[in-house]
Amino acid sequence: MRELPSVLIHVGFHKTATSFLQTQFFAETQLGFAQYPRLSSEQLIHRKLAALSPFDELPRNTINELREFAHNAAKKGILAVISHERLSGYPASGGYDSKLILDRIKQIFPHAKILIIIREQISLIQSVYGQMITDGGSYSLRDFLNSLEPEIMRIPQFRLSFYEFDKYINYCHTLFGKNQVLTLPYELLLTNYQGFCYQIGAFALPDNWHKKRESQELPQNIVINARHSILLQNLSRVLNSLFYKNQLSNSALIRIESIPKLLHISNQILKAITPQFIETMMDKKTRNLIAKYVGSYYCQSNARTSELIGINLAEYDYSV
Repeated sequence: MRELPSVLIHVGFHKTATSFLQTQFFAETQLGFAQYPRLSSEQLIHRKLAALSPFDELPRNTINELREFAHNAAKKGILAVISHERLSGYPASGGYDSKLILDRIKQIFPHAKILIIIREQISLIQSVYGQMITDGGSYSLRDFLNSLEPEIMRIPQFRLSFYEFDKYINYCHTLFGKNQVLTLPYELLLTNYQGFCYQIGAFALPDNWHKKRESQELPQNIVINARHSILLQNLSRVLNSLFYKNQLSNSALIRIESIPKLLHISNQILKAITPQFIETMMDKKTRNLIAKYVGSYYCQSNARTSELIGINLAEYDYSV
């Protein structure tokens, strides 16, 4: 078997600037990256990794395809990157397959470098809930947070433990080695954009990042996948519950395929006509509800995460 070349696996989490990294950073071949195509990545994750039964063998053609991609990048003198937030699990299902997907990554690329981006949990849950509605969900925020019959768990549901980041990071360290894993807070991107990108580049390309950085400008820090209006989220939830039958809204009467597109188009209109104080008030109400539900749940986990990654998360307003 040919020696496997270096590869960077960016596993998420959801709503931590993944789209920015995919479209503005890893897409820059002049910086030294060869990114696995987004459409192919979705098919890979959903159909070939996440959709497998826990007892299914990883298909040999999947392993060969990904390894060949890494080899082809290495031949060009650039680093293969596979980036998809679903690799960390799915929030609405509590990350039930997170460990299994990491095990499969280990099987394909035993010496992969792993990039993890985390985010303060109250802000993250608020953003993830909004994305769940955009994806077609119809749960109210209270129902999303308070899973039905959690003691039985017949089907995967959201659970707070999904965002105890130290557990996920620890397992990555165990599988790949601590020096092969980089974890950064999303908030660093907001406060020190250049530093955020620099750390990723130096980790991924330790031998030539300084040279690449001196000869190439980093892409501009632009907003990708800006949050939908909270008013639109409420409207979307109602329409999803009636007219967009899918895995996140299973009780809807029918499925009108155009609903997500129509709602996306409506976002700018609603933002334009909705007074800012209403959006601010609704945003605060949502955040307060989540904060009350979460309480001090993440304090110990965040303290352990701070030690694991060598970053004081309290400086970024994480509860510790």
